[in-house]
Amino acid sequence: MKTIINPATGKKIFVGGPTYNKLKKDPNFSAEVSKRAANAKNVGIRVSKKFVLKRSKRLRMSRSKPRSMTKSRITISQVKKIPGSSSFGKYTPKDGPFCGPKGGAAPMTYPVGTKKRAINAISRSVNAPSPKGIRTCATNYALKKHWITKEDKKRLLIHK
Repeated sequence: MKTIINPATGKKIFVGGPTYNKLKKDPNFSAEVSKRAANAKNVGIRVSKKFVLKRSKRLRMSRSKPRSMTKSRITISQVKKIPGSSSFGKYTPKDGPFCGPKGGAAPMTYPVGTKKRAINAISRSVNAPSPKGIRTCATNYALKKHWITKEDKKRLLIHK
């Protein structure tokens, strides 16, 4: 791909690209752009590492995912297909303890770091393969933090 310097802005543009075509139609820059395009040399396109990491969906590229999944090279879309794991990748480790693995879901799902998230984990546990494991984990953590009482815990574990 050939690149030239845009006479209007001083930045690099691709020969045949949209900016080049606009300048070619402009009577003020048409001759200059044609002259520069004739002398242009082929240049390899360099893609920055940041771009490659941003576009990649491999877990090995991300530092916030569990090591066990990093080594196996499973993609995020494959993990999201596991029942109860559609929120995988949404939360960071600082969002608190996670109850997903106790219910058969992916790691870093069903966070219980705050009272609101613990209640949400209990209510959404029906989507997991083993809802009882998530409810038990979430109610134990909520009881430990004094967000619920022992009676609340019994009531939450009996239903569903």
